[in-house]
Amino acid sequence: MTENSQLQELLAQAMPNQAPPPRNLFPFVVSATELMKRDMPPKQMLLSTFMPRSSFGMVVAPRGIGKSWFSLALGVAISTGQGVFLGWKIHQQTRVLYVDGEMQTIDIRDRIKALSGGQELDSLDILPSEELYQEGRPVCLDDRTEQSQIEAMLNALEAEGRRPGLIILDNLSTLRRGVDENSNTETQSLVDFLVKLRHSTYAVLVVHHTNKAGKQRGASIIEVPMDYVIELKKPEGGAIFHQGANFELSFSKIRGRAPENANFVAVLDEDADGKLAFSVDHAAFEVSDDIMVLRVVAESQKIPTQRAIAAKVGCSAGKANKVIQKLAKDGMIEKDARGTRLTDYGRYALHEAFPDRYDPPPNPERFQIPF
Repeated sequence: MTENSQLQELLAQAMPNQAPPPRNLFPFVVSATELMKRDMPPKQMLLSTFMPRSSFGMVVAPRGIGKSWFSLALGVAISTGQGVFLGWKIHQQTRVLYVDGEMQTIDIRDRIKALSGGQELDSLDILPSEELYQEGRPVCLDDRTEQSQIEAMLNALEAEGRRPGLIILDNLSTLRRGVDENSNTETQSLVDFLVKLRHSTYAVLVVHHTNKAGKQRGASIIEVPMDYVIELKKPEGGAIFHQGANFELSFSKIRGRAPENANFVAVLDEDADGKLAFSVDHAAFEVSDDIMVLRVVAESQKIPTQRAIAAKVGCSAGKANKVIQKLAKDGMIEKDARGTRLTDYGRYALHEAFPDRYDPPPNPERFQIPF
């Protein structure tokens, strides 16, 4: 930053309602020939083919689906240089700054412990919100004075050799206040600040909520300059039975090249070392409606009704009824006034689909088709 631009920024902070002084744009104009001759380093990627080291993107999801788990797990993976996260190559280990907007500090600590197995993580810095709320001054990304303080914090981290390559802002709703989030005009200051961070060679990941239509909540302008937008939604298929965080992941925007695995179901589970880790559920899209209904019946605490089956599977009552009728006709379930229960043939079908999860019924050979 030049001395003149620093002076202009100080003046803007001192007089926020004053129009900026006029400036000459001509020196910034460059011909295409000049531009092509410029010696510039190639764009470097941080994650897969969609997250450059200088980037601005968003993960958007409904409440309670696991977007904070996703973003924190990504931060742990990149800060520790795990090599791969959900099948995406991590091109370079780098420091990560996680800016929290709502969680209790103890919950952040426990999640990091679970994701890291308790190992030391000196390359992951946290700005928790709890103490800031206790002081009555939580982070406000729209406030120009606060933006300057965030930049000062980043400069202080850099001076100590702790410059983050990735900044995670979780989440946008709790890190903004005093503005109409649906107004493009009132969101402009935030967008300018986040784009400025990208041009300062930071990778910025914003965590945000969806609206009722399943798209990002609030002003549309925030998505315009983004390099990518990741959408998480409630999964279909076998993943609906998973007890922990799980979601279907897809991209609604990619400025660069889309990764090979751009649409999949992810689940959070313990790995072989006892750490919590996300993995891709490759079978999630391959589970038939018949097997899904059989799993609902098998895993229900009491005999499920047709309405309960439809709610669990995430389909209409009419579709659930058709599947139930077919399974009953095939002899895999039995129906009566109390609800629906599995037969031995239904247990055999579940064992064939998930041999590690379901035991076969007695004498399973009676259901095997001879060749």
